[in-house]
Amino acid sequence: MAKHRKKNRDHKKDDGKFIMPSGIKRWVWGIVFLIFSLVIAFSFFNASGVAGSALNNLLNYLVGKTVILMPLILVFVALVFFYSRYRKFSFPLSLATVLLIIGITGILGGLDISSSKNYDEAEKTLPGGWIGYLLSSLLVKLFGFWISQIIFIVIALVGALIFWHLVKRPHIPKPPKSPDTEEVEKKPTFIKQIFAPKLTLREVPPLSEPKRKEIIEKSLQEEKIKAGTELKDLLSYKPLPLDLLEADKGEPASGDTKNNSAIIKKTLQNFDIPVEMSEVHIGPTVTQYTLKPAEGVKLSKITALSNDLSLSLAAHPIRIEAPIPGRALVGIEIPNKTRSQVRLRNLFSSPNFQLSSPGLSIALGRDVAGNPIFTDLARMPHMLVAGSTGSGKTIFLNTLLLNLLYKNSPTTLRLILVDPKRVEFPVYSSLPHLLCPVIYNAALTCNAL
Repeated sequence: MAKHRKKNRDHKKDDGKFIMPSGIKRWVWGIVFLIFSLVIAFSFFNASGVAGSALNNLLNYLVGKTVILMPLILVFVALVFFYSRYRKFSFPLSLATVLLIIGITGILGGLDISSSKNYDEAEKTLPGGWIGYLLSSLLVKLFGFWISQIIFIVIALVGALIFWHLVKRPHIPKPPKSPDTEEVEKKPTFIKQIFAPKLTLREVPPLSEPKRKEIIEKSLQEEKIKAGTELKDLLSYKPLPLDLLEADKGEPASGDTKNNSAIIKKTLQNFDIPVEMSEVHIGPTVTQYTLKPAEGVKLSKITALSNDLSLSLAAHPIRIEAPIPGRALVGIEIPNKTRSQVRLRNLFSSPNFQLSSPGLSIALGRDVAGNPIFTDLARMPHMLVAGSTGSGKTIFLNTLLLNLLYKNSPTTLRLILVDPKRVEFPVYSSLPHLLCPVIYNAALTCNAL
């Protein structure tokens, strides 16, 4: 707790600090390097004062005649700060600068060593400064003059390429022209006009009325044959026997409903909320007790007593539905002591499901009162199945597929199943309803669709 307070204090202190935007920082650094390049350039003419002369002498000692190129190198550094598209480029910029200086000083030092009779004479002139002399003398001893020069040239080129990559602007492709915009046709050149093949335009006579009718009648006849074949397959299709599915076993145990109704009424009366108990609906998982509050009672008072009702009924959790949609009642749902499983066999054998039109009608389950619920998937919007682990997502998907397979033949229903986890749908790989094999690679889904 103390650490958390300390962090909050530090955060409050930091709120008053001025933070320079990154764009302004880059421009400031770029201007600084431009000023340095001007100081070095003016020092060649003894026009930059004592500081410029001292800087010129130091650079002459270190890099020799490479000091002539130092203003240009610093201008490149400033351009990187001004125009680079990268946010973080400190390391590549430093590397490019060092490589470029090492390459140039090494080339000058190697040329001086090759033109001198010995290393003592080269040490006196030092056109590449002490840096160039030390590097070139080492590489010339190891690899000879020509190989060492090639190495220094490559090093300088690498530094220059890094500079170029940091400075160049990204190529922004032109947006594609919309089909509505008129494209201007280019006039062909004289050579193309000579050698281009001459095209002759031939008028195509319009279709005669008998020919047009013949084509339309033929297409209509093909559609009728196709529709008749589908209808024949649909009528000849026999659903799988319901004996393959398990029936409901046992009844839900809701406890003493009369005693629970009395407890609910008494608990609400203790808080000055008079109510009149109504119907009791026993469902597969919960039992709903309906009640009608007296006039003038706010529903928020009843919903606020959820914990008190849970304590009085010794049941958890309870759900208060205030009001029940379409009714002037309040519903209190209490979990059953023993739940009953809702199975597809009893739902499929329901007259409402058997008499429903073939298509995408599915059985969702049972409501609070135990009545079966059916819906048409074609009338629903896009559906997303979500929930925590163990909440029944896989069971619902399997139930949904069984609904569709029971009502439809392979000619009236074609499925595309995607299962990247290889857990839910491998068992359906031999179905005749599949339009393609079960897809386990999500990247191939677009091709299948």
